[in-house]
Amino acid sequence: MIYKREFGSKEWAYSSKTGKLFYKVPDGWYEVGQFSTKNKYASIRVAGIHHLLHRLIWYIVHDYWPNTVDHKDRNTKNNRLSNLRDTDHSVNARNSRKRKRKENELPVGINRTRNGRYIAHYGCNYKVITGLVRNTVEEALIDRKDLEQFYG
Repeated sequence: MIYKREFGSKEWAYSSKTGKLFYKVPDGWYEVGQFSTKNKYASIRVAGIHHLLHRLIWYIVHDYWPNTVDHKDRNTKNNRLSNLRDTDHSVNARNSRKRKRKENELPVGINRTRNGRYIAHYGCNYKVITGLVRNTVEEALIDRKDLEQFYG
């Protein structure tokens, strides 16, 4: 299905089958939306205002600006209408990819200092409790467990 709407002094057309957005030029239609390597979303500038393409598509089809548009399949390049949904931030966050910890990362609550030593942190009642600076990760882990038992 093709949706058409005027916005920002241009006539827009959106194909829900392909997920592509076009605007009218004198000799036809021009496809829009350049993907950013920074945030992985296509965007466009309309009347001097920057818009994320999937939000503009939602506006063109539904005639209102969404709260948050979620890509159901997590593919930010798939702007087909069947893949987009207006939702709140919490639903969008639950649909994001879970980040895996790398094998070479430090355990949760342990940080490396500038001089290569290790320190334990524990969050409790909106405060961060810091342990002593240790020479090894194992010693810092013991501190972390002690902090958790004492303050937790």
